[in-house]
Amino acid sequence: MKRGVVLEVAHGRPGSNFSFEVARRGMAQGILPTVLSTDLILPSLRESVFGMTVTMSKFLTLGLDLKQVIEMSTINPARAIHEEGRMGSLKPGIAADISVLEVLSGTWNLNDSEQPTLARLISPVMTIKSGQLIPAQPVAQPQRIGEKEGKSRVV
Repeated sequence: MKRGVVLEVAHGRPGSNFSFEVARRGMAQGILPTVLSTDLILPSLRESVFGMTVTMSKFLTLGLDLKQVIEMSTINPARAIHEEGRMGSLKPGIAADISVLEVLSGTWNLNDSEQPTLARLISPVMTIKSGQLIPAQPVAQPQRIGEKEGKSRVV
């Protein structure tokens, strides 16, 4: 990390690619990911990863604050590929594709090997890309504990 090595989560495989316990141990030693990301495969869209916002939510659960999670998902990846002057922030002159997100309270089941739950879920609301509003249409989200199976929530 001191030499500038970029640590990336690349959360992808259901149940075998991410461990809350390993993440906690690393974070206790001061080892934090530089970049939050996903390496989605079809099964992980409906099981343990779900998408970028759930990966971000996992790191909220692990104790990072919202500002850290947003930076690890926006400006840090841009810096890692030396494109921070072109993307990753809302500074004047930078292309502004924007994800509008909502932080929901409650408890969500992640359905992975460690059976953890989230206390807060970052949920997509819409994207603004090239000036066009695109409503969020996640393939799946973690099941909210206390909701009936199969019941969908409109955000």
